[in-house]
Amino acid sequence: MDDCSTNCNGNGECISGHCHCFPGFLGPDCARDSCPVLCGGNGEYEKGHCVCRKGWKGPECDVPEEQCIDPTCFGHGTCIMGVCICELGYKGEICEEEDCLDPMCSSHGICVKGECHCSTGWGGVNCETPLPICQEQCSGHGTFLLDTGVCSCDPKWTGPDCST
Repeated sequence: MDDCSTNCNGNGECISGHCHCFPGFLGPDCARDSCPVLCGGNGEYEKGHCVCRKGWKGPECDVPEEQCIDPTCFGHGTCIMGVCICELGYKGEICEEEDCLDPMCSSHGICVKGECHCSTGWGGVNCETPLPICQEQCSGHGTFLLDTGVCSCDPKWTGPDCST
């Protein structure tokens, strides 16, 4: 008899006609959880995660909807009516991700892990500074820094291209 007719229910690997279950699953067809998830008594376990009943949330359905999953909001926000309101510079359900101070990067770049990466022709922390064409020459009064994309001006010279 081929015990792999159900493809091991997606919870194991079929080897020589027999299911070899992945950790956490049992049975000849790997259909049973070895450690059933109770979902806090407030939800149903479906396809590897809890589906919470109304009024409950969290990976184990053990957090009332009016509370935050992390009441401290990862130390970067305030819990109000079950929702983390993140401080400037943070985002995510529990304020766990760094965000750019200007998430739109002045519409001249993209925010990646809390840092603006500017489009060509734009510079500054939030991509707010237009850069002159051929800026890498720094008007002959400075050194262009490739890693930051800005000019380091000689003494007595200023401006994005060291022209003033």
